[in-house]
Amino acid sequence: MIQFAASRSALTLLAGLVLVFSGCNPQTGPASTQTAQARAKPEQTEARLIERSKARWATVSKSDWIAAYDFLTPEQKQQVPLSQFLPGKDLHEYANPQIHKVLKIDGEKGYVQASAVWTPHHPQLDSVKLEPGQTLTQELKMVETWVWVDGDWMYFSAEGDTEFLGKNPDLLKGPPVSKSSTLPTGNSTAGSNTAPH
Repeated sequence: MIQFAASRSALTLLAGLVLVFSGCNPQTGPASTQTAQARAKPEQTEARLIERSKARWATVSKSDWIAAYDFLTPEQKQQVPLSQFLPGKDLHEYANPQIHKVLKIDGEKGYVQASAVWTPHHPQLDSVKLEPGQTLTQELKMVETWVWVDGDWMYFSAEGDTEFLGKNPDLLKGPPVSKSSTLPTGNSTAGSNTAPH
């Protein structure tokens, strides 16, 4: 009986040492983890919208289309499975993405003015005769539509800025976006074009 009590004390001491040396805090458990996650939950702000757009463009410019797919709304993913989303994505690339500003947050929708350099790589383009100095690469200027879903901004669509703003001129009105929300813009030489999906 004394040997059992000594063994039990040794096990208790050993368990206590394991907790101390492993960095475990017995007060850290599911409740405190949930509290930390609640504090880290994104807010429906311009800054978060810019952050999400920049993160999406980081994946698109690396041609990481699987990661880009994760930015789509749940409804879009339901309608277009990944196996239908991926084909053809390797036929073009996007570079130098710029997030210019948030035009407006209107309830659950946010509108971001952006641009990127687009280059097609379709095999049939090898037969296209270009004049010296001519290129198929062009700057796309667009307005992205984002939707607030399940506690974060999700990418919905993009449309050429001229077409989008022609249909939505009210987005050009309103208070200016704060300086902290506007990112530097690149030199713009091309006109508006259709934006990526």
